[in-house]
Amino acid sequence: FPSGLTLAEVERKNPLVVRGGRYRPPNCEARHRTAIIIPHRNREHHLKFLLYYLHPFLQRQQLSYGIYVIHQVRLPPVIVVI
Repeated sequence: FPSGLTLAEVERKNPLVVRGGRYRPPNCEARHRTAIIIPHRNREHHLKFLLYYLHPFLQRQQLSYGIYVIHQVRLPPVIVVI
């Protein structure tokens, strides 16, 4: 694993991925579009490595895709009095 990986390095390594995590193959028209939904909470270190390896993996398959990182939040408990 590359040590000290940053999101800026992930962006630099994947210049064809547009802001928002979308990619379209430059030399062909993909038959389908794929959405990757990543639930995320307090794991920035893991997220950087996932994106570092996931983007090239999906691009080799010539997929048109978007990666959506959904930040989970902990809501306070709700007390219902009847």
